[in-house]
Amino acid sequence: MDKSISIQTYNSNQSIVIPPDANGNSQNNIGEMITDLDKRRSNKTKKYNDKVLYLQDKYYNHQNDDAKLKQFLDNEIAKQIQNDSIYFNQYQNKQNNQINSLLGQINELQAIERKLYGDDMKYSSVKSFKGKTLTLTPVNKDYLINVNNNCLHIGNNDQLKLKICNPNSVGQKFKIVTVYDTNTFYSIFNILPKQEEIDQFPFNVVVSKANNKLCLMDNNEYGVSVNKCSSLDGQKWLGLKSSEKCIS
Repeated sequence: MDKSISIQTYNSNQSIVIPPDANGNSQNNIGEMITDLDKRRSNKTKKYNDKVLYLQDKYYNHQNDDAKLKQFLDNEIAKQIQNDSIYFNQYQNKQNNQINSLLGQINELQAIERKLYGDDMKYSSVKSFKGKTLTLTPVNKDYLINVNNNCLHIGNNDQLKLKICNPNSVGQKFKIVTVYDTNTFYSIFNILPKQEEIDQFPFNVVVSKANNKLCLMDNNEYGVSVNKCSSLDGQKWLGLKSSEKCIS
């Protein structure tokens, strides 16, 4: 009679057959099989746990390395920022010194130019770039413009007329402004000069005291007029002192 024992495995359709020992007892074989399975399970469990510990150590070691690397990089970046800041401040101070020196030279040059071409210089006449010469009568720092024993007068609606000279009339007063650099050019014409206009420095413009946006203009054979200040040659004049002679 077969005394083997058949055991159905868990969650499986397979069976394990345990034969009887020499004495025909299957229980002893079951005990040995259980002992063997326990050893195998223990070995597998130990290997699994060892693998887990290995992976954990490896992971945490990488974390530690990453933290060290991050700290190293942060330190290097901080050092570089500090070095760049020191270099930039030194460079900026050098540039500021150069700029201040240049500004000082410009101020000195402008002071000389103001003395040479100052608006307080007294003129006896003006000659346009187109050739027309007009006689002036100084009134304090302003001028009356003489034409045919009368004076130019700006009346209502900025109309230019000839009237009997009257030094108290604002409509008859003009100021002569010297354009000797880019700043004065821009302040009058509200544009930057072209190179050919810079080459014309210095020159004068004759500006109305009644309307400081109007400038005297030489219109060739059509006489003179007052127009919105522009950089046209007809609005460029040379102020002449009494000792200077006009060259036609």
